[in-house]
Amino acid sequence: DNAAKDDLLTRFARHTKTYHDYMETGLDPNTNNALSDLAAEYSNTITNLNVEQLKSSVKVLSWWPQAVKKRNLLIRVPDQNETLIRDLCELLKDEFLRRSSTIRSNKEEYITFSYDNIEEILDICEIWTNIDMVQGDSYNNMAINKLGDSERKTTSRFKRMDKDTYLRFMEQVSRVRLRKTFHSYYCVLKFLDLIHEMSLPEIASVCRVMSKHGMSGTSAHPVYKNLKKQIIVKLTENHQEITDDVLYHVYNYINPGAPYDIVDENLALQNKLLKEGIPDSLSLAGLISCAGLCSRLVTYQVLNKDLADIIVDKCLQEDKEFFLTANSKTLRDISNIVAYFRDTPKGRYLLTKIRDWILEYDPGMFQKRDNLPFCLNLSILKLANHQMMELIMTSPNLVESKNGEVRILRKLAFAAHGSLIFSVNCLLSIQGFMEQDLPTYAGPRLSGIHLGESVFESCRLPGALPDEYHKKKKWDKESDKEDVYPSSHKYFLHTRITQCLVNLYGVDSVFTTMVLPLFGVLGQVVILDRQGDPVKIPETFKQLPLTEVKKADKSLGTWLFFTNFNTERDCPIAMQIGGWARFHQMCADIGFHLVILDKSRLPSAIDEEISELELIDRDEYFDNVSEPIYKRIIKEETERIVNDLREN
Repeated sequence: DNAAKDDLLTRFARHTKTYHDYMETGLDPNTNNALSDLAAEYSNTITNLNVEQLKSSVKVLSWWPQAVKKRNLLIRVPDQNETLIRDLCELLKDEFLRRSSTIRSNKEEYITFSYDNIEEILDICEIWTNIDMVQGDSYNNMAINKLGDSERKTTSRFKRMDKDTYLRFMEQVSRVRLRKTFHSYYCVLKFLDLIHEMSLPEIASVCRVMSKHGMSGTSAHPVYKNLKKQIIVKLTENHQEITDDVLYHVYNYINPGAPYDIVDENLALQNKLLKEGIPDSLSLAGLISCAGLCSRLVTYQVLNKDLADIIVDKCLQEDKEFFLTANSKTLRDISNIVAYFRDTPKGRYLLTKIRDWILEYDPGMFQKRDNLPFCLNLSILKLANHQMMELIMTSPNLVESKNGEVRILRKLAFAAHGSLIFSVNCLLSIQGFMEQDLPTYAGPRLSGIHLGESVFESCRLPGALPDEYHKKKKWDKESDKEDVYPSSHKYFLHTRITQCLVNLYGVDSVFTTMVLPLFGVLGQVVILDRQGDPVKIPETFKQLPLTEVKKADKSLGTWLFFTNFNTERDCPIAMQIGGWARFHQMCADIGFHLVILDKSRLPSAIDEEISELELIDRDEYFDNVSEPIYKRIIKEETERIVNDLREN
């Protein structure tokens, strides 16, 4: 019986070789119904084939171009030969799935989806890889998701994986569509467990898979923090083996959700590379990947200045085609280097060249949502011009015009996804910088009641805005209004700091608002006279529209704008305002002295303890521990500003 089955496989292999050898001559593989007879014979005997014979049949099938299953190939009408090969492919796949879903101990006939058979299953997956490329219903998709199912005691199975098995498994993970029940976290844990055994190319291959499936984690999770730190340490220890591909895939994984704790390790790696002269042998793409942390941790010194200069110099050697075909991430990273870490004449010249090339050859790039961070960085550096602003404010991907008003697209303005919210904030900030730096710009801009709603939503704590702002806000339903009054730690801290200021200066001398509303920074305005005593806030100032820039009347005294941030950790708001130094200058331009009540000056234990307390206990803790510290900071900053003014 086995001889007959082997004879079927041999005849199929011989027929495949003949067709493959004479394919260029137009030889018909179904001459005298040869292929039809083989397909019929497989259909009649497939349940009797053993696993090895099935595997060999799929290997032979992989030589047929018609067997490759891609979505773009499935939409055309197949000929007779292609239909026969596709049917045979489906027949073999269904038989593999049937035997894998049946619990039998005979490994010659059945190959159950279990960890005991993982090597055999991975062998089969590697055979199917080059044939069945439709992720949804392939054998590989079923096998990998079954092996990684979080409801099937995945923990114990992952613990028993050795390095080679794990690498083979992760390679197959990259080729399938993971289900919600797939336990990605244990892939991360196993990566951390095996990383000391891996070479840099192996680490890069796993990072590539995890980036593809969004396994980067958060900056606060201890496992992801430790893993990313270990990856950079491994790069530093084996820096001579670093290649462009390694840097690209590793930093593609590290950068999203990059923890603050890896700053020192990252700088140590850059210093090591510079000392050995390795950047000279790396491509521009690899170096930009290495500097990618600058796009997230903009308030930290995560980039060596010499490396920044090398990147800018290499960029200046590229022609316009490199930048016109570059993706949004590359443009963002290059502009971030200049905007936040290395603002040099060469850097500004580079960004000016890129801006002018885009305006001349592909102005549509300025209308893409993904390029908003690049546009924002140009605005921060005062490199935006009228033509660029007009392209942004007429982009069909960002805004729409209705009843003579330009407003943000509804799908962006009311988005709940983080990247879409950041895009709205970028667009508002770009207009904010435009109003500051391009006062003669007369083109389209965001306006009307919809601008007010966008500004309201962009505020980090809209519930803290005064009542008159809420009256002007149109609520779709009453429950929406309650959502802007959160019981979060940030909201609690804001209200208690406001109370501190009221206790120091009086209720009539403290007013909560946004002096530069398009940047979303909420704070408290206080006016002091020449003796340092508080002055009552004018009613006309309180009634100013939410979207209007608030300008100080210096005849009333010294205007202070207090706001509460962690200048080390609040990177998203720092990116939105162009860095704290730029925001200081913008506040000064409208007559305000910015006073940041910096949470980084608080003992970290205090801030962590408050956030973990119940609401009932927070007030008592703040009264006894935090309030005295904040009051001291307020008095110190106020006295410093008043004394500086007296001396001048």
